[in-house]
Amino acid sequence: RDLCIYLYGTGVFIRNNWIGNAYADTVELLGGPGEIANNHFEITGETGTVISVDAGNDINLINNTIDVKTSGAVETTIRSWQGYSRINIQNNVIIAAGRIQHVIKSASSRSLISGNIIRPWNGAANPVLLITAGTTTVSDNLIANTNIVLNDTEATGEVVIQDNILEGVKITNTAGKLKVSHNSGYTTENSGTATVANGATAVVVDHGLVAAPTRVQLTPSNNPTNAIAWYWVSNLTATQFTINVNTDPGATGVIFDWRATVGEE
Repeated sequence: RDLCIYLYGTGVFIRNNWIGNAYADTVELLGGPGEIANNHFEITGETGTVISVDAGNDINLINNTIDVKTSGAVETTIRSWQGYSRINIQNNVIIAAGRIQHVIKSASSRSLISGNIIRPWNGAANPVLLITAGTTTVSDNLIANTNIVLNDTEATGEVVIQDNILEGVKITNTAGKLKVSHNSGYTTENSGTATVANGATAVVVDHGLVAAPTRVQLTPSNNPTNAIAWYWVSNLTATQFTINVNTDPGATGVIFDWRATVGEE
């Protein structure tokens, strides 16, 4: 009941199995290179970790399905350990009507999390996708109802989250270098135009970003009736920012093209 499959070595492959509950780890691979692929995990009871890798580099965790039923309770569905690298977590499906605390714990550097479908929906608190090692890329996934947390306290390298479809996702950086860009459903860059009208010296802009912008770039795009000596941005909030000018622009107003970002690209 403690471990279902526990293998150690180089060139070990765990493939094409139908696997159920285990009180500790359902499958654990120690050593690498290796692969856990094309398995179906059906979890109906209390389980610690479904897929775990340790003591090895260059391991593929690919094309697995983890189905946590309503009666299931899982601490972590996929976990890699600290001190190792190049763990490829790709094209897996994680679905859950039951409880999951962590959908992924990625503690191995130079890793890739890509092409996965992660969709818990039991209505409880969102599970966490936790990254604690840098030089990791999270891309081309569909992730729903999940909190993504970076906690790379040793600052081992940049973590990139890009080109994903995100639904009901919150991203938090507690420690480490993080780049977030071009994710559907999680807008971190936006642009538009805004006009400071005749008789005014400011305009409030709705930016449409997931959080207050960290940078706003402005480009005046017309020659106003009254010359503008300088302009600036103020009051950056989770929904808006304000464009200010030093004087009334006159009859034409002054038009600005703007681009706002959360974080740096």
